[in-house]
Amino acid sequence: MDKLKFEVHVCEHCNLNCKGCYHFSPLAKEEFLDVVEWENDCKRLSILFDREMEFISLMGGEPLLHPKICDLLKITRKYFDIGDVSIITNGILLLDMDDDFWNTCRENNVTIRQTKYPIDIVFN
Repeated sequence: MDKLKFEVHVCEHCNLNCKGCYHFSPLAKEEFLDVVEWENDCKRLSILFDREMEFISLMGGEPLLHPKICDLLKITRKYFDIGDVSIITNGILLLDMDDDFWNTCRENNVTIRQTKYPIDIVFN
């Protein structure tokens, strides 16, 4: 059986207003993935895929806008202890994230993938 490769939009809206956004985030109302539903989905997927996955990417909109992003990361790792759990973010909010976020990422081996847009941000 193939390993799970999965992307989930944890929120619909974004903190940017990019022209040509394929997710239509500039038009989306504030809407967040329900934490209980995500846990139920992860539990079921982990059963179907024998807890094996290649990657699960949490994205949006802008995933760092989700007020329970740490809970979503912990739940994802709880059901899939091997494989890449990542957040795909525009990176603008990273410097504003609290210690709980950074500790959660470290403790759950979460990869942060930053997208690049033609705006005035210095990427290192």
